Amino acid sequence: MRTNKFIKIFYHLNAAEKIAFRKWVHSPAFNKQEALVRLFDYLYRLDPEKEAHLLDRTVLFARAFPEASFHLPQLRHLLSDLMQLMESFLVYRYRQQKDLDFKLDLAAAYQTMKLEQPAKEALVAAKHLFDQQILHGMEHIEQAYRLQWMTYSLQEQGDRAEAQNLQALNDSFDMAYLAGKLKHACRVLSYQGMFSRQYDTGLLNKVLEYLEGKPELLKEPALGLYFYYYQAMTRFDQAGVAFAKFKQYLFDFQPVFSISETKDLYILAINYCIKRLNTEDKAFYLQETFDLYKGALEQGVLMEKGQLSPFTFSNIVAVALALGLEDWTDHFITGYSPKLDEKWRKAQTNYNRSRWYFQQKAYRKAADLLVADDFDDLHLNLSAKVLLLKVYYHLEELQLLDHLIRRFKTFLSRKKVMNYHQENYHNILRFMQRLVDLNPYSEKDKNKLRHEVEKTELLTEKAWFLEQLGNGDSRIRRFEDTRPPNNQ
Repeated sequence: MRTNKFIKIFYHLNAAEKIAFRKWVHSPAFNKQEALVRLFDYLYRLDPEKEAHLLDRTVLFARAFPEASFHLPQLRHLLSDLMQLMESFLVYRYRQQKDLDFKLDLAAAYQTMKLEQPAKEALVAAKHLFDQQILHGMEHIEQAYRLQWMTYSLQEQGDRAEAQNLQALNDSFDMAYLAGKLKHACRVLSYQGMFSRQYDTGLLNKVLEYLEGKPELLKEPALGLYFYYYQAMTRFDQAGVAFAKFKQYLFDFQPVFSISETKDLYILAINYCIKRLNTEDKAFYLQETFDLYKGALEQGVLMEKGQLSPFTFSNIVAVALALGLEDWTDHFITGYSPKLDEKWRKAQTNYNRSRWYFQQKAYRKAADLLVADDFDDLHLNLSAKVLLLKVYYHLEELQLLDHLIRRFKTFLSRKKVMNYHQENYHNILRFMQRLVDLNPYSEKDKNKLRHEVEKTELLTEKAWFLEQLGNGDSRIRRFEDTRPPNNQ
């Protein structure tokens, strides 16, 4: 029964949450089924990792109904009831942590009961909490509208002549819509870049025109941030200026945004810089990317429950190595690899340490790490294979390189890899074979290959290939033809 929805969610709770939920299950206000309490208490004491065999359905049924014969539908019904209790508990806990929303919900509940005075008192308490807020991100803007709406709703219920907040209600609604529309537009831009898909953006152009005519509205941090980011991404003639304003807003107003929203804003900024790495300003944006990552690390906004995502970890290593910051990278890998999820830690550490060794020209050490790990993650496996190709090339291990190229082709044919990646990896393998077979003393052949590499758009290792084809024959490896015959 480990795959049961309730069981999976329950054992995902932390210790404090489990204790609180136990009180919820035992409270007669929420549950009056003794069988449900017996089943829950049994599950509460179990360690699902060490005692998985005790989650057998017959064992669970016997614990819940000790004097009855096994009946699976009855057990499923009981687990379903437990799941309903869990869901009501989770929603309650979530809402309780949001004091202002809780007061607004309370005001709405009193209004439904026609209790005008308690509703107004709850609204006053909500306004007090709102005025004390330090954070002024998207949630603050949305709450401002909810406050104005509840104020209007109570006034209308009492005496329509008292409804004096119509302008404030309109302004808060506009602000919530404008900020939400811009934030969503920025999200759409990032998805378009990843999936080459076009989206209907509705009234976005009208929103942009309206804000251009009302620059005073951009003083609202959330509105200004998303407006300038969108301009930077779409108005190439003003991209530099718009991104500078976005970054200034980010640094100036970071304290008024929640950690989660600050993380999203840093990721937007980093993605913008990464997209500019293929322009003539590559050096500038590479440094910008590193500075943003470093700042986000120092602020702690990239961590999720104390852990760093493997994708972010690997990206930071790539950017730092591209800037030649080898000592910094060494300390980063050592310091942050323990902050990776245990599931990915060994593979990510080995792969990124091998990149560091590669940069140090310690090719044998890089090879040892790369061949010692199976790299279960598909994309990490592919990246490791590409790095190993380059390592074998530098080590002049021709037979190993030949064998890896063949295995790599077979691997691509068997795995479900997106067309974009398929084309890129096939290009890498094609040019690697061409590079190995190249006559290093023929400038004509070398120039021809260089030209083909340069004009190939989808080639993530273009810079490395061009480096091998640079001026001077010393950069072209000269191998003895020790490869096995084609029939082997």
